[in-house]
Amino acid sequence: MLIIPEIETVVILPPRTGTGSLYRTVLAEYPKAFMPYRHMEADGVPFGYDRWRRVGVLRHPESRMWSLYNYLKTFGIEHAVRPEYDEHNRIQRAQVEGRTFEEWLVDNQVIFTSQHDQTGGGGFHPQYACKHPYAENRKSQFYYLRPDLGTEIVPYSPDASAIGARLGLEVPRSTNVVAPGEPPLLGLLGRDHMTKFHRWDFEACDSLSIPLA
Repeated sequence: MLIIPEIETVVILPPRTGTGSLYRTVLAEYPKAFMPYRHMEADGVPFGYDRWRRVGVLRHPESRMWSLYNYLKTFGIEHAVRPEYDEHNRIQRAQVEGRTFEEWLVDNQVIFTSQHDQTGGGGFHPQYACKHPYAENRKSQFYYLRPDLGTEIVPYSPDASAIGARLGLEVPRSTNVVAPGEPPLLGLLGRDHMTKFHRWDFEACDSLSIPLA
């Protein structure tokens, strides 16, 4: 979640819909912008700011799940060493170890983003707080975006150009992002799972002509 006082706008970014380039561009143009939470839902906008315009990014659900699955394979490895997060990072990577995409999609129960420590240490992490802490493979983007609260839906684009334009920005193209390609074809279990938990996502993407990306 990005809050941008200069244009009185709150940006809702479900996991795997934002980019580092977008964040840097926002801060360069709007230096008062800040990120109180990483992935808070639209019904969790802090008091006072909830009167401002909400804008949220919607990604094709299969692409988002495939992106998250691949991201988890190296979760916490490619960033600066922070020993206090080693166990948390290991738990996140373990979601996908030895599992195909479809197996992870159907069976995973580990929550990706939550204020509650999942290592048994009793810690609390407010920057990762969310109001609906479900496993991401079972969490529709409806929970994040809440169009019924007036959130403007912006189609996901890999270069963040669509959300950038909505914010009055031109986001520089990133040169170090490697896309994982299209997700593999799902079997019956995977298709049933996606239909059950991500029905709204598919319908919203169809209405906005959002492709696999």
